[in-house]
Amino acid sequence: MKTSIEYDLNRTFLIVEGNEIEFEEDYRHRMLAHNDISGIMPYQLRQIDEKNLIYFDVSEKISLLNYLLVHPVTRVEVRELLFAVYSITKETERYLIDATNILLTPEFIYKNVHTGKYEFACMPLKNTAHYLREALCSLLTFLLSHLDNSDEDLVSVMYAINDVLPYGNISPIMLYDLFEEGLSKQEKEREEKESLAEEKANSSVEELPDESPEPSNDKKLSFRDRHYIPSFAEICALALFIAGLAMVSYNIYMRLI
Repeated sequence: MKTSIEYDLNRTFLIVEGNEIEFEEDYRHRMLAHNDISGIMPYQLRQIDEKNLIYFDVSEKISLLNYLLVHPVTRVEVRELLFAVYSITKETERYLIDATNILLTPEFIYKNVHTGKYEFACMPLKNTAHYLREALCSLLTFLLSHLDNSDEDLVSVMYAINDVLPYGNISPIMLYDLFEEGLSKQEKEREEKESLAEEKANSSVEELPDESPEPSNDKKLSFRDRHYIPSFAEICALALFIAGLAMVSYNIYMRLI
């Protein structure tokens, strides 16, 4: 499938051509042409130089391919995109258009620069038996290469989904559910680890021995205990002893004279 961009005055068109497109009279063309399907970009069938072309008006829109060149894929972006993919597949089913006719590769998914909403290219395709799973795998691979690697939970969940996506049939709603359940599980596990770490830290603090110094004996003793003060009787006894000693000394002195 070949694509090109054409600028016409103040309009911008995405031009698509390829053998994969069903250009014959088809009810899907009529459904898409006569119904304003929310989230689907309208298109025109044109024949130029014997070539059948589809023109999508992508004015004031930016492709996911170009948008993610300057914006890392955050969990908010992934959630919005996966929900938009799921929503558009449900919307087209109301008009009997299978999801396999929606082009889910980055160059065909556009973001409206004014509303911020995603819009999709949808056209009647041939042989779409395995297209949806292949398109979802391709989209996920593209997102993985542009993830915000600072979000560890997001990276872990997206790679886990990438491991299971290639096996079996998976739908857009299953992909969206895997993403939401994976993030919830990651957040719950992280909260439990943080809670256990906090409990362990608190437990370690409680088990630490009390190493605060014992108060010194000086602080325990009263002033009388720390400084000896003799009693009145002890003072009198000491005075009599000194007086007696003085009398003895005097008598000895007199005898020597």
